[in-house]
Amino acid sequence: MANQAKTINQKGDLMSYRPDIKLLDATIRDGGLVNNFGFSDEFVKELYKTNIKSGVEYMEFGYKASKELFDVKGFGKWKFCDEEDIRAIVGENDSL
Repeated sequence: MANQAKTINQKGDLMSYRPDIKLLDATIRDGGLVNNFGFSDEFVKELYKTNIKSGVEYMEFGYKASKELFDVKGFGKWKFCDEEDIRAIVGENDSL
Protein backbone atom coordinates (compact mmCIF):
# COMPACT_ATOMS: atom_id res chain seq x y z
CA MET A 1 0.00 0.00 0.00
CA ALA A 2 2.84 2.42 0.83
CA ASN A 3 4.41 1.76 -2.58
CA GLN A 4 1.07 2.50 -4.28
CA ALA A 5 0.67 5.81 -2.38
CA LYS A 6 4.20 6.80 -3.36
CA THR A 7 3.43 6.19 -7.05
CA ILE A 8 0.29 8.33 -6.85
CA ASN A 9 2.16 11.15 -5.10
CA GLN A 10 4.89 11.15 -7.74
CA LYS A 11 2.40 11.89 -10.53
CA GLY A 12 1.32 15.27 -9.15
CA ASP A 13 -1.84 16.81 -7.84
CA LEU A 14 -4.98 18.10 -9.54
CA MET A 15 -3.33 21.37 -10.54
CA SER A 16 -0.10 20.00 -11.99
CA TYR A 17 0.72 18.87 -15.52
CA ARG A 18 0.08 15.13 -15.93
CA PRO A 19 1.68 13.77 -19.13
CA ASP A 20 0.46 10.30 -18.13
CA ILE A 21 -3.17 11.38 -18.63
CA LYS A 22 -4.43 11.42 -22.22
CA LEU A 23 -7.63 13.09 -23.39
CA LEU A 24 -10.09 11.21 -25.57
CA ASP A 25 -13.22 12.64 -27.20
CA ALA A 26 -15.99 10.08 -27.76
CA THR A 27 -18.72 12.56 -28.74
CA ILE A 28 -19.40 10.94 -32.11
CA ARG A 29 -19.09 7.36 -30.93
CA ASP A 30 -21.21 7.72 -27.79
CA GLY A 31 -23.51 10.47 -29.05
CA GLY A 32 -24.23 8.41 -32.14
CA LEU A 33 -26.03 5.91 -29.96
CA VAL A 34 -28.65 8.63 -29.35
CA ASN A 35 -29.05 9.98 -32.92
CA ASN A 36 -28.12 6.88 -34.97
CA PHE A 37 -24.84 8.55 -35.94
CA GLY A 38 -26.64 11.31 -37.83
CA PHE A 39 -23.92 13.95 -37.46
CA SER A 40 -23.22 16.30 -40.35
CA ASP A 41 -19.73 16.43 -41.84
CA GLU A 42 -19.59 20.09 -40.82
CA PHE A 43 -20.24 19.22 -37.18
CA VAL A 44 -17.66 16.41 -37.16
CA LYS A 45 -15.03 18.61 -38.83
CA GLU A 46 -15.60 21.47 -36.37
CA LEU A 47 -15.41 19.04 -33.45
CA TYR A 48 -12.14 17.64 -34.86
CA LYS A 49 -10.63 21.13 -35.23
CA THR A 50 -11.79 22.11 -31.74
CA ASN A 51 -10.22 18.97 -30.28
CA ILE A 52 -6.91 19.81 -31.93
CA LYS A 53 -6.99 23.38 -30.58
CA SER A 54 -7.94 22.11 -27.12
CA GLY A 55 -5.13 19.57 -26.90
CA VAL A 56 -7.31 16.46 -27.09
CA GLU A 57 -4.98 13.63 -28.13
CA TYR A 58 -7.55 11.12 -29.41
CA MET A 59 -10.94 11.35 -31.10
CA GLU A 60 -13.21 8.40 -31.76
CA PHE A 61 -15.22 9.02 -34.91
CA GLY A 62 -17.73 6.23 -34.42
CA TYR A 63 -17.71 2.56 -35.26
CA LYS A 64 -16.48 0.36 -38.08
CA ALA A 65 -19.74 -1.59 -38.02
CA SER A 66 -20.46 -4.20 -40.68
CA LYS A 67 -22.72 -3.04 -43.48
CA GLU A 68 -23.87 -6.64 -43.74
CA LEU A 69 -25.08 -6.73 -40.14
CA PHE A 70 -26.58 -3.21 -39.96
CA ASP A 71 -28.95 -1.51 -42.40
CA VAL A 72 -26.98 1.38 -43.90
CA LYS A 73 -30.23 3.32 -44.46
CA GLY A 74 -30.98 3.26 -40.73
CA PHE A 75 -27.76 4.95 -39.61
CA GLY A 76 -25.51 7.88 -40.44
CA LYS A 77 -22.10 7.28 -41.98
CA TRP A 78 -20.29 7.46 -38.62
CA LYS A 79 -21.74 4.08 -37.68
CA PHE A 80 -19.49 2.62 -40.39
CA CYS A 81 -16.53 5.05 -40.55
CA ASP A 82 -15.35 4.43 -44.08
CA GLU A 83 -11.77 5.52 -44.66
CA GLU A 84 -12.73 8.16 -47.23
CA ASP A 85 -15.23 9.75 -44.81
CA ILE A 86 -12.59 10.02 -42.09
CA ARG A 87 -10.03 11.41 -44.56
CA ALA A 88 -12.57 14.05 -45.67
CA ILE A 89 -12.52 15.32 -42.08
CA VAL A 90 -8.86 14.95 -41.06
CA GLY A 91 -7.12 15.29 -44.42
CA GLU A 92 -3.93 13.46 -45.24
CA ASN A 93 -1.92 12.93 -42.07
CA ASP A 94 -0.30 10.09 -40.17
CA SER A 95 -2.53 10.32 -37.11
CA LEU A 96 -4.91 7.52 -38.11
